[in-house]
Amino acid sequence: MKLPPFMHLIFRLLIVSTYFTYEECLKCYSCDGPTDCAHPRQQLCPQNNECFTVAQNYDTKLNGLRKGCAPTCDRVNIEGMLCRTCKFELCNGETGLGKAFEKPTILPPQRPFGRKKDANGKNRMYIFIVNLLLFLICETYY
Repeated sequence: MKLPPFMHLIFRLLIVSTYFTYEECLKCYSCDGPTDCAHPRQQLCPQNNECFTVAQNYDTKLNGLRKGCAPTCDRVNIEGMLCRTCKFELCNGETGLGKAFEKPTILPPQRPFGRKKDANGKNRMYIFIVNLLLFLICETYY
């Protein structure tokens, strides 16, 4: 059984689109100024960015002066203020300063060797195998 040419194209587009769908994007809280940081909004970060919080001091009950996404604190810090980054979903805190300013009670366990999982916990290898199977089915019937 042969597939019509347009179905072949649809399969290829489906395969390509899944790579964009499962691209790792970090979500952070974003605000600028003490008033705005009382009600920060969520923001999807570009790849290779982290969540940041800029604060006047280590008082974790305050909301901070600025929050968002950046590759490093050097790009967003205000002179004389504190800036910290963190690397997981919404870690810069809707209220307060977020996890970046909290002192850890113990160090987090080291991640075991092996494939990295994306933000949703789905193994990227599984996605690759599904795409490969779709591609092979498409090639077989065309």
